[in-house]
Amino acid sequence: MKTNPDIPAPQAPRERGTSLVEVLVALLIFLFLMIGVLQMFSMAFIINKGSEARTEMTYKCQQVVENLRYLNALYVGSDYSTAVLPANVGVNFTSLADGYTYDFYNYSQTQLDASYWGPSGANVVESVNPRYALSLAVTDGGDVWTVTVTARPNPNDDANRYLGVQPARRIVEYVAQLPK
Repeated sequence: MKTNPDIPAPQAPRERGTSLVEVLVALLIFLFLMIGVLQMFSMAFIINKGSEARTEMTYKCQQVVENLRYLNALYVGSDYSTAVLPANVGVNFTSLADGYTYDFYNYSQTQLDASYWGPSGANVVESVNPRYALSLAVTDGGDVWTVTVTARPNPNDDANRYLGVQPARRIVEYVAQLPK
C-alpha cells in the first residue's frame, strides 16, 4: 500500500507531565492527612502517660499490701507482742483498730533512710518527694482487717509530676484482707 504524500502521517499523542499546581495540591492533601495522624500520636502519648501513672500507683499499693501480709504473717499463730518486726515499720499490728490510718509520703531524707518503707528496706518509697502519695486505712471486719491502700499523685509542689490529662484525678485504691 502506498501512502499519499499530501496527507501528513499521524503523530503520537504528546505526553504531558505533572504540573506544579497538581503537585502542590497533592502535597496539601497529604499535609492534612498527616496532621490527623500526628494528632492521634499525641493523644496516644498522653493516654499512655496516664496508664503509666495508674500502673505505677497500683504497683506501689500492691507492694504495701504484700509487705503488710508478710509482716502480718510474722504475727499469725503467735502473740502479737512477741513477734519481731523489722525496724521502723511505722505500722503497729498491736494497735490496729477500726479507723487506723498511716501516711507514707511525708518523709524527710533522714526518716526515709531509717524507714522500713524506704530504699534500705522494702523500697516502696524510693525518694523524699515521689510522684505518688500513699496512705493506709484499716477497718475491722470481725475475723479480718480490711486494709485499703490509696495512691494518688503527690500534692507537694516540689514533687515530680505525672504527665497526662488531669493526673490529679487519678486515684488508685487497693483493698486486701489480713487475718487477725
